[in-house]
Amino acid sequence: MLRGSFSAPKVLHLLRCSPSVSHPALPNFDRLLRLAVERITNSSVTDTQWLQTSVPITDGGLGVRRVSSLALPAFLASAAGTASLQAEILAYCDVPEDPYWKEYLKLWSASGNDIPEPLPLKQYS
Repeated sequence: MLRGSFSAPKVLHLLRCSPSVSHPALPNFDRLLRLAVERITNSSVTDTQWLQTSVPITDGGLGVRRVSSLALPAFLASAAGTASLQAEILAYCDVPEDPYWKEYLKLWSASGNDIPEPLPLKQYS
């Protein structure tokens, strides 16, 4: 419960709904998150230890997700999940293609991740 109250789930909705991958507030949020972990544990956290906090609890970490690493996959998953609905709603409207979609897909591919074809309509955990 504590992890969920001060971690990324609080801003995950914003990450899904807005193209915020390179927003300057993300590192600030991560910095505040790190300070919270340090205060709660009453210890100083090294950079290596901070990376280990994002490891899932089942694998021995604290499960604290950094928002800077969640921004890209959260937005892409949301956009992919709603793509067919968007196409249906906007079928008769003259709107340009989302510029963030292609840019973020390129970023995702450049980071060594595969893009499934066709894109799944549902996320699996």
